[in-house]
Amino acid sequence: ITVTEKICQYINACINSGNYEELNLMNIAEKFFLSPCHLSKKFKKEVGIGIKEYINASSNRMPPHRRAKAS
Repeated sequence: ITVTEKICQYINACINSGNYEELNLMNIAEKFFLSPCHLSKKFKKEVGIGIKEYINASSNRMPPHRRAKAS
């Protein structure tokens, strides 16, 4: 499993648990011991979209009743 795949899993786990406070570039980069710039470029290259777009797209896939609880 690649670092980017681990980051995607982490983002999805945070969304599923409603832990949105952790979901920003600085926190994710710190958790995975990467610089924010490197993480951003690597993520976009491997996934095809930026981290913020990935987070928004992933959270929009959450059922509406879960999104309301997470807010």
